[in-house]
This record gives sequence, structure tokens and C-alpha cells, in this order.
Amino acid sequence: MSPGKLTLGLIINIVLILLISYGTTGSLNPFQAFSSSNLLIKIVLIVLAFFTFIEFLFLLVISRIPEDAICQDPDCGKDIRTYYLVLRGAIRCPVCGRWYHRACWIRYNRTSSPLEILKGCKKCRGEGEMGRPRLLGEEDTLRG
Repeated sequence: MSPGKLTLGLIINIVLILLISYGTTGSLNPFQAFSSSNLLIKIVLIVLAFFTFIEFLFLLVISRIPEDAICQDPDCGKDIRTYYLVLRGAIRCPVCGRWYHRACWIRYNRTSSPLEILKGCKKCRGEGEMGRPRLLGEEDTLRG
């Protein structure tokens, strides 16, 4: 999911919260809507506020990853931002700075231990198979 879509989602959620609060209380203050007796409005506002908070946190996490970051696992090679949730997050090698999806890191480096992660990836330790072909017969274009 791109940051543009997340930003649009945040704006839409905030506008919906303000419209609902203005429609129920005549004020743009969403906290005044909780003084009303309508339980459905309170539940909708809580759900919208929750999703706004989650989108904001996700936007902060995604914004730290470069736009051109590609997973350096020879079997993956997918964009880090696009597959962030599907492949369980991202890890940046502390030694060489290459980006991996968390699932690809565990599969390629055979470790998920925080102490093992500090040692670096297979490529920067010289253990990786840099010249092996990628899946479906593609060449390994991710050497680095």
C-alpha cells in the first residue's frame, strides 16, 4: 500500500469523523458526540478513530522505507512497500543495508533471532549464492 493511498484514507476518515460529529451535535468537536444518547454514533466514531490511528502508525512505518527498496532474497525480488503486510514486514541488514521482507529474511538467512540478525545477511557475510538463477528461470539481477 502506497503512502498516497494511506494519506487519502486518513483524510477521508478525519472528514467522516468531523461530518458525523457536526451532524449529531452541530459542533466540529468529535468529543461532544459522545455526550449524545445515540449509541450507534458513538460506536461508528470509535471505529473510525481506531482506523485513523492504525493508518497513521502504518504511514509512519512505511515512510521509513525507501520507495525503490526491493527484497534482496534471490527468490523474491518484490517491492518492500507493496508486500509489507503480506510478507510480514521488512528487515534492513545492519551490516550492508540491503532490504528484505521478514519472511524472506527468515527463509534465506535461516534465522529470526535478534542476535543472528545483527551479524548480517548471507550476502554480506559471503555465504550467499550470488550467481544462482531466480525462480522461473529469471537471471539474478539483484547482485549487490
